[in-house]
Amino acid sequence: MRVVHVIARFNIGGTATWIANLSNSLVEKGHENYVLAGMVQSGEIEDARFDEINGIRIGTLGRKVTFLADLQSLLQIRRILKKLTPDVINTHTAKAGVLGRLAAFSLGRKRPAVVHTIHGHLLKGYFGRGGTFLATEIERIMSRMTDVMLFAGENVKFDCLSKGIKHQTYSHVVMPGVEITPKKKRTGNKVTIGWLARFAKVKRPDRVLE
Repeated sequence: MRVVHVIARFNIGGTATWIANLSNSLVEKGHENYVLAGMVQSGEIEDARFDEINGIRIGTLGRKVTFLADLQSLLQIRRILKKLTPDVINTHTAKAGVLGRLAAFSLGRKRPAVVHTIHGHLLKGYFGRGGTFLATEIERIMSRMTDVMLFAGENVKFDCLSKGIKHQTYSHVVMPGVEITPKKKRTGNKVTIGWLARFAKVKRPDRVLE
């Protein structure tokens, strides 16, 4: 089986770790795996594992919404899909989810199976009322162009399904995981805290500290 992942950028964080672990597992099981990603933005660092998992750069793709650049990204993703002819396309994050799924469905009967993973949604905390409404409507429409919907947690699934963002039959929760390293011997009363996300206000690191 040949799988192509699409993500806006492969910055250090939870989603990159998710894709890297998934990609390595697919290869270990004998499948072909590729990851299409754009450029990281200012203040971010790209995950060094990108090249190790057959990363393919989409130079016009990034987090920021720009009509011309996004159109170019859509066409480039489509060209790569035509060349690789994957069995499955797995899109990650909101914008890459839209562009990847549009590119896949533009191939008509030759399109691959379409899986979209929602690691976290844009339904709260990112936009005002109008922007949130638009993001919700786009996701609701795109969910109808998806063969399988995956959610990184029960709360994420509940929020999305309550807004009609779902596949009627195939909507599943896949919990994120990390590799466990051997525990070091504790000294004193030190507390270890794990964090699997970028440090941004909307991610609420303050709640972890509390």
